[in-house]
Amino acid sequence: MTDWFAGGVTRTCRWLAGATYESRGQRRLPVAPITGRTSSAIEELIEAEYIAAVILAEDTTSPLVRGRPGYVEAVVAALGWAWRHNGPAPRLDRSNASSHRDQV
Repeated sequence: MTDWFAGGVTRTCRWLAGATYESRGQRRLPVAPITGRTSSAIEELIEAEYIAAVILAEDTTSPLVRGRPGYVEAVVAALGWAWRHNGPAPRLDRSNASSHRDQV
């Protein structure tokens, strides 16, 4: 079973931090978790990513929401905490997965 919540938090934090990663022997910029942008996380793009995540979280028919349960909620939680200073830091232990949805 894939932990999409942990993946969403991790990908969001890597994008915010500008943490590069290696793929096929090359260093690459991190990818924004919802839009897939490879641009650095500047204020305008962080806000746009947060809004896109909030809108997407409401679309239960979206392949991303259906195919990766918890992923979009994790992005909303991580950006809400890191960018909007709203709510606690997302916790990655499985026992609290349902509480993240309540915080969104």
